[in-house]
Amino acid sequence: SARKSVEGIESNEVEVLLELRSKVFKLGSKKWDQCGSGILRIYRHKPSRKTQMVLRNQCGIVQLNLAINYGMKFVQVENNAAKGVTTFVRFGATDDATGGVAHFMLQVKPELLERLHSTLTKLAE
Repeated sequence: SARKSVEGIESNEVEVLLELRSKVFKLGSKKWDQCGSGILRIYRHKPSRKTQMVLRNQCGIVQLNLAINYGMKFVQVENNAAKGVTTFVRFGATDDATGGVAHFMLQVKPELLERLHSTLTKLAE
């Protein structure tokens, strides 16, 4: 029998398009709250062509699991602070808990910002 991935899809049907370390932040009522960190993977389900982003912590627990939908907008954000430069990709997505739109930021190393942004932008076209 085919091996199943953690997402419950046969592993030979899933292609990993990008894999990198990231922190995820979600906009709360007044500020950005960190809600996880770990390995971010961008997947494509080959038969359906649907794509998703999944972030798991070091224990393998899912911190973020969102579909990448047509028309999503991804914005590069660069913050220069005394501690150095922090870089993010900011976007809105449907929040399963509320059904409304939630705002997220993925923090990555500056040298990975363009790669993450361009990958996500292409998948939303």
